[in-house]
Amino acid sequence: MITAQEWHRHQPHRREPLKAGVTAGKALRQPASTAAFLRAWPKESADDVPWLSMLAELQLDLLRQPIEGAETCREMIRLVPQDLSARQRLIFFDAVTMQPAALLKDVRDAAQSACDLPEFYVYAFLVDGLRLNNALERLQRWTTPTRRQELLMVAYAMHSARVLEGSIPSIEEGRATALRRSQEQRTDYMQQLHTMFPENHEVLAYDLEQAVQAGQSLKVAECLTRAKPVADRDHRFWRARGWLLMRTGDLAGAGAAFREALVLHPMDWRLLHFQADWDRRSGNLAKAEVTQRLASRGRGLESELLAAPNVRLIPAESLHRLADFARDCGDALFAERIRHHANVAH
Repeated sequence: MITAQEWHRHQPHRREPLKAGVTAGKALRQPASTAAFLRAWPKESADDVPWLSMLAELQLDLLRQPIEGAETCREMIRLVPQDLSARQRLIFFDAVTMQPAALLKDVRDAAQSACDLPEFYVYAFLVDGLRLNNALERLQRWTTPTRRQELLMVAYAMHSARVLEGSIPSIEEGRATALRRSQEQRTDYMQQLHTMFPENHEVLAYDLEQAVQAGQSLKVAECLTRAKPVADRDHRFWRARGWLLMRTGDLAGAGAAFREALVLHPMDWRLLHFQADWDRRSGNLAKAEVTQRLASRGRGLESELLAAPNVRLIPAESLHRLADFARDCGDALFAERIRHHANVAH
C-alpha cells in the first residue's frame, strides 16, 4: 500500500497508482484504504463511473457513510445521466432519510432522463406517508456511536413514529389502547427530537402538519415564521401556507400558495382536499366536486400502495391507476413514465 501511496503522491494526476491502491486494498480486505484511493479518483468522464460506483457501494455499506455515498451517486449521475444503479441508490437514500424535497426533485430528474424504475414514482406519490419495511434496520446500520448525524437520527425517529401509526389494529377491540400507546410513544420521540434538534427542518415540518390537522392557526403561523429558506422548495410548507391564508380569508394568497405546492408535488392528494375547499369558497362548485373526487381517489390509492408488501413488487394494475391519477393531476411526464412501466409489467 505504501508503494501505491508514494506513486500517487509523485504522480497525482495519473490513474494507474490509484488503480494499484484499489487493487491492493481489495486484496487485503481493507475497505477504508480502498475507499481512500477511490475518493481521490478523478471525476471527469464516463470511464470514471465504475470506480465511483465501487466507492458508493463501500460508503453505503461497509463504511457506513451514507451521506457521502449519496454525494458520490450524484457525481456518477452528473457524468452518466443514464446510470440507473446510481439513481436507484440515491432515491432510496432520499426515501430512507426522509428528505421529501430531495426525493421529489431526484425522481423528476430521473423521469426527465427516462432513467427510472416504477418504485421511484411510488416513493414520490407516498412521500408524505412513506413507510419502508427496512428503513429502521438500514438507519441503525448507518448510525455509529462516533457518527450520530442529525439527518439519520431524525429520520430514525420519524420512521419509528410512522411505524407506530401504521401498527394500530383496525378492529375495535384493543384499538383505543393501542392508539393511546402509539400517541404516547410518538410524543416521546418528538420531544426528544425537539430537545436535540430544535431547528431541524423535518421536525418543524412535523409540527406544521400536526398543527394543520388540529386546526391550530396560531401554531401554523408560528411554524411558518420559523421556516428557513429551504422551505420554499418544500410542498408541505406551501400547502400549510395556503391552508392558513384560506382560514384568514385571503383566497388569492391561498390560491397562489397552492399553485406553488402543486408545482413541487402535483400528485399531492392532501393538498387537493384543500384545493376543493378553495374552489367551493371561490364559488366554483362544479370544479370543487371534481377536485374532491380526485383527492379521494388519491387517498384510496395511497392506502392501496401502502398495503403492498414490497415497493418493488407493485402490480401492473396499481401502476395503471397511479398513471391515471398522475394524468388527472396534470403531471404528464410522471403519467407517461408510470404507464410505460405498467405496460412492461403486464
